[in-house]
Amino acid sequence: MNNLSPGDPRAIGPYRLLGVLGEGGMGRVYLARSEGGRTVAVKVVRAEFAGQDDFRQRFAREVDTARRVGGDWTAPVLDFDTSAATPWVATGYVPGPDLQTVVADYGPLPERSLLVLANRLALALGAIHDAGLVHRDLKPSNVLVAVDGPRVIDFGIARALHAVSGNGFRTSTGAVIGSPGFMSPEQVRGLEVGPQSDVFSLGTVLAYAATGRPPFGSHSIGMHAQLFRVSEEEPDLEGVPEGVPEGVLGLVRQCLEKAPEKRPTPMDLVARTTPAGQVRPWLPGEILEQLGRRAAWLLDLDPQGSPSSAPVDTRPDVPVEAPLNARADGQRDTPVSAHVVVQPDVPAIVPVGAPTSGAPSTQPSTPPVRSRFKRARLLGAVVGVPALAVGVLIAANSWGGNGAAPGGSGGNPNGGAEATPAAVAVPKNFLGAWEGVPLSDTRVRVEFKKDEQHRTVARSFFLTGTSLCVVNKAPKKASKGSVSLGEARSENAFGDGKCTFLPSYTLKTRKDGNLDFAADNGQYKAVLFKARAGTAPVPEKYVGQWVPKGEKENPTAQVTIEQAKTGDFFVRGWDNSPRKHCAWQEVLVFVNDTGLISRPVYRRGSADPCGIAPTGARGYTLADSGILSMGHAAQKLEFVRKPGT
Repeated sequence: MNNLSPGDPRAIGPYRLLGVLGEGGMGRVYLARSEGGRTVAVKVVRAEFAGQDDFRQRFAREVDTARRVGGDWTAPVLDFDTSAATPWVATGYVPGPDLQTVVADYGPLPERSLLVLANRLALALGAIHDAGLVHRDLKPSNVLVAVDGPRVIDFGIARALHAVSGNGFRTSTGAVIGSPGFMSPEQVRGLEVGPQSDVFSLGTVLAYAATGRPPFGSHSIGMHAQLFRVSEEEPDLEGVPEGVPEGVLGLVRQCLEKAPEKRPTPMDLVARTTPAGQVRPWLPGEILEQLGRRAAWLLDLDPQGSPSSAPVDTRPDVPVEAPLNARADGQRDTPVSAHVVVQPDVPAIVPVGAPTSGAPSTQPSTPPVRSRFKRARLLGAVVGVPALAVGVLIAANSWGGNGAAPGGSGGNPNGGAEATPAAVAVPKNFLGAWEGVPLSDTRVRVEFKKDEQHRTVARSFFLTGTSLCVVNKAPKKASKGSVSLGEARSENAFGDGKCTFLPSYTLKTRKDGNLDFAADNGQYKAVLFKARAGTAPVPEKYVGQWVPKGEKENPTAQVTIEQAKTGDFFVRGWDNSPRKHCAWQEVLVFVNDTGLISRPVYRRGSADPCGIAPTGARGYTLADSGILSMGHAAQKLEFVRKPGT
């Protein structure tokens, strides 16, 4: 990381800048810290793009799409302002190098590390594809290496670029074509690019991690030679460990099939690489030790001087140059790294005694704020580096906790509105439903509506990896541009029962018509987008009875979707597969144009996990083909409409 220059701003939006992480074809990337102390990476677009209306429109669309990407192994969009004089977007920050740097410094990874890498990259691609995106530029410099697993970065947003940069090749419409050594044959030939193109790129990344070189040659042979090899020749896989029949070599060969339809899907790869047995570190000890030192370094990092209280121009005063430090693949995007709260659906490969997720502590010099809204525990030692030296705070799946267990895991999820001394008038532009994702494993929905006394009440849903918490609360104050709600007791808790208190938070209007959500304790923030609301928000195309694909006769399972309001049960399901015999209901939590998200509640005596993860969010999407997908990124089940219904 480089120091801020005199021409760099000292703040961008609400973020205080710490240094310059790098530059790329899109713009400059800064390491920054939020008002609440969270470390983030802020990417500011180049001035020549900021002045183009068509770029701004594409950039806004891409940001809107990218922020919908979830999953534990991607870098989520945390905040953005596409209407600023110079548009910017913020993600979290992982204190770890990219895969290209790791391989260059330490050599090829061992087979165990490669299998975990394949598993996590496949999960990341599954989440990206579920959001309707194709990465198009998966390569070693777009994979960050962290203690608990890799992270995929730079998906979606880069597609807004119109110009040609040194990092890849882009069409005149702004679609990213990719980086020569890691492109798919269909990209090279200018054909339609779909999810299977990313699988091919995943194969090239695995081959690179296993051998230390791209499978179709480095940039030294020339761009055209690389493209020809990708399109017409077999990959150079000498040095890739053969392992067992399901080992790395077999995976790579299948991913690198020239015909897209012959390649495995991301979920096929997940199934074949899910680790089993004892939880152990996924990386060699010397790499983990280096990651521990990076985390410790981050804790001591402080900006160069205090930011001025005067308004700060967010536009860099110096031109953004071409990418720096090209390495073995001949191109290098700035590694915009992101902290992701990790609660994976497959066993995490982390050091013994260490939890499975990590968010860098960004306030080492002061004790953490005590709050009923607690989400922290310390990461254990990493290869001899003490926990205090690493100093990493982990976001646990707990929305509160004074020790009391609120509510149970059954019954009607609707809670009664809490009385307030006086009604607060809420501006009309806040009315309706809003949804957002403050953390990768947490979703928030806020509904403003009138109660029986004609007061405006905010109904808040907080869905974590283990709980669904529901609160009805009248606003404590409101103005034209903001509404504040106080801390409240959760009337309902489905899951681990850790919803005793929910934080006070404030909503503020944005120039683009969306809302900024921020917990008053500074720990959580998100952009909330308008969502479907009303008494019948479930699209009619979902309503009905569904059975597993291929089981129209004598199905072993059935899912019934009914019309319901958010917070009500809308799904009834049963599964009589061998050794399962379970039944469940699901609470409707989120409804948007891309699908439905619910929280399942299992009946007593049902098998666990009933064929699919019983906790956290469950998603439903309906394809044009009539296939209903149910589940999450790690496991999808396909259903068709039951005949005669």
